[in-house]
Amino acid sequence: MSNSFNICPVAHSEVLNQLRTIRSDCSTGTDQIPVKYLKMAADCIASPLTYIINGFIANHSFPDVWKTVRVSPIPKVASPTELDHYRPIAILPALSKVYERLILNQIIKYIDQHNVLNENVTGFRKGHATSSVLLRVRDDILKAMKKGEITLFAFADFSKAFDTVDFAVIIKKLHAIGFSHSSLNWILNYLTGRKQLVQVNDSQSELADVLFGVPQGSILGPMLFNLYVNDLQNDFTCRCFQYADDTTVYRSCTPKNLSQYVQEMNDNMQTLETWATESNLLLNENKTKQMLISTRQMSRTHNLGDITPPLTIKNQSLERVENFKLLGTWLSEDLKWSHHVKELVSSCYGVLSTLRKIRNMTPQHTKKLLAESLVLSKLNFNDVVCYPLPAYLQKKMQRVQNAAASFVTNRYCSGKDVLQLGWLPTLERTQLNLLKHTHRVIYNKTSWPEYLTLEVYNPGRTLRSNAAQRLSIPLIKGTFQETTANLFNDLPQGVRSSADLNVFMREVKQLLKSIALLRLE
Repeated sequence: MSNSFNICPVAHSEVLNQLRTIRSDCSTGTDQIPVKYLKMAADCIASPLTYIINGFIANHSFPDVWKTVRVSPIPKVASPTELDHYRPIAILPALSKVYERLILNQIIKYIDQHNVLNENVTGFRKGHATSSVLLRVRDDILKAMKKGEITLFAFADFSKAFDTVDFAVIIKKLHAIGFSHSSLNWILNYLTGRKQLVQVNDSQSELADVLFGVPQGSILGPMLFNLYVNDLQNDFTCRCFQYADDTTVYRSCTPKNLSQYVQEMNDNMQTLETWATESNLLLNENKTKQMLISTRQMSRTHNLGDITPPLTIKNQSLERVENFKLLGTWLSEDLKWSHHVKELVSSCYGVLSTLRKIRNMTPQHTKKLLAESLVLSKLNFNDVVCYPLPAYLQKKMQRVQNAAASFVTNRYCSGKDVLQLGWLPTLERTQLNLLKHTHRVIYNKTSWPEYLTLEVYNPGRTLRSNAAQRLSIPLIKGTFQETTANLFNDLPQGVRSSADLNVFMREVKQLLKSIALLRLE
């Protein structure tokens, strides 16, 4: 094929750039070469490494010594007693990641040029995030509610999806999307012949062969998995979003037509089940759940609380749940966020309870870093999905941030103290994140998913520059378009016209800080 994907030799400058930009916090692999020494010697080793890598590319192969992974089991609970209580962390040699990154860049270029990936396959892609998927799902639910419709969800669960990828199946799928024979030979060599060992403290197990799955902890693995599951939605009629191994299928309809659309959903679930079998992925019917989302009024009027739609997987009825954690955010049957905030606040206070044990022996700058990375990061994660929160829930979020500030300063803190630490209060922080999304949609559309767009208009005939851009305000409240339009349109024209993201964020943050100061007076 003239437009097929072929792996090309790499340039010295590419290898040097990868050596210089490799993450310094990576653990040492089985080769015992620390990343910091590779970065220090980047200028010296770039040329021989380029020669070595191009030699392996010419032979369509991957070095066997870079295929051995060291697995470190990290406890997920305080007192682990079962294997499931550990999270296996796979650590590969750093130089293998340099080689993989160079190949990944070529694959991404091919994927983008030929529009290979389905729009709704969202994991591990530039510009795609859990927040963008959840914003689109939330908007679909809100639009359905506006039309008097309910939304039926099925949350599919695959067991050990990355570990059960079949090599023969993935080669077949890559061939179907245009990978050449030479590139397929390289992929097959990359996937096969891998070994792993488990290390606990200074003790190591014997080497074991890895016969299935994409390499854990690798650079190429996530993209190969995306390509592996890319054909799932080919025969779907319902809306479906895939984020890594999380697959969400949903359909909106009027309550009186629910039985009709349950059949359509079941047809899609049967398609999913057949696809999983053909792809050697294990669909877990016990962990696959369903949810029926509607307004509280519709739920009372149509007695939806007493209905469990007969969705099935492997002839087993799916359990209906009131709340489900999707991509790190709790969805509820009425699309209210009280359960999500409750779980989030409880998690943050749990972390703070542990941190307080070391507050008297830790310098303030270290405590601030700990609070930002372990507590505030939880508050910021997907916060745009829940915006705007009711005042009583926003206060709960703010109390957590105040408690984090108290941990840093060793005294009681209010919203003003939060500002003195250089933090925006939770409300303004969420608004800043929303405006960051808005700027990316308007000025950098190539790094933003097509399934979540904004309608921009120019209100004046004489204003032809970007400075006049504004966002249309729809009738449906709470949608991405409505919440961002109200925030973006209220910005000064000079701020709205800034195409540079760093400048825009700096000016917006300063503006929101001033607004927060006035609000807290």
